[in-house]
Amino acid sequence: MLQDAFRTLIREKRFSDISVQDITEEAGVNLFTGYPADALLVEGDRVRGVRTAAFGLDRDGNPGKGYEPPTDLTARVTVLAEGTRGALTQRLSYAWMTCRAARRQQRSLLR
Repeated sequence: MLQDAFRTLIREKRFSDISVQDITEEAGVNLFTGYPADALLVEGDRVRGVRTAAFGLDRDGNPGKGYEPPTDLTARVTVLAEGTRGALTQRLSYAWMTCRAARRQQRSLLR
């Protein structure tokens, strides 16, 4: 899906002008930027999505003006793009270190 989107875009634009956002939009993938993920939603040995962090908390952690509760975002595929030192990536790696279903870490958008 992403490879097909990239192939379409490369016919229309120079490589240096193509962004990750361009590729995901062309592929019909939802890319949520600006929504910090607070927790992974896991069922059995599968990640089903993420739970966003609450917005609008005051300094004491209480709901303030513009409060938005956490939202669960589920999908067939969940991609963590926070790097190897990200909190969710570290929790996932630690929890599944010995899990038979664990796959090697993917390091690129397109292969």
